Amino acid sequence: TLWQKRTGADADLLATATLQFFGACLVAVPLALLSGDGLAVPLLLPVWLGMAWSVLVSSVAGILLLLVLIRRGAVAGVSALLFLVPPVSAAMAYLMFGEALTGLQIAGMVVAAVGVAVANRG
Repeated sequence: TLWQKRTGADADLLATATLQFFGACLVAVPLALLSGDGLAVPLLLPVWLGMAWSVLVSSVAGILLLLVLIRRGAVAGVSALLFLVPPVSAAMAYLMFGEALTGLQIAGMVVAAVGVAVANRG
């Protein structure tokens, strides 16, 4: 994010995100091919809906939002928001899939949220 703030402040957000995803593909595709299963994806609607959610919302929208926030605000505050990813993911798993949350996990969520709030106060 520091590099992005210094070098990409005027860059097109879509082009920047495309370059980031291309770089990730250079690592992910060879690893997928080495795993033995290749790149085969079952032709099942739930699989494709899940993949569409992962690609469009979690990845593309997430990266574009991150780049917009970097462009508009303090890098430290934006970086601190990344610490909310695990708690939000755990909360979504609880709500969507009935995953159990332990007291320790909930305490960790609170600590992460307080830490992000403190980091963004200034």
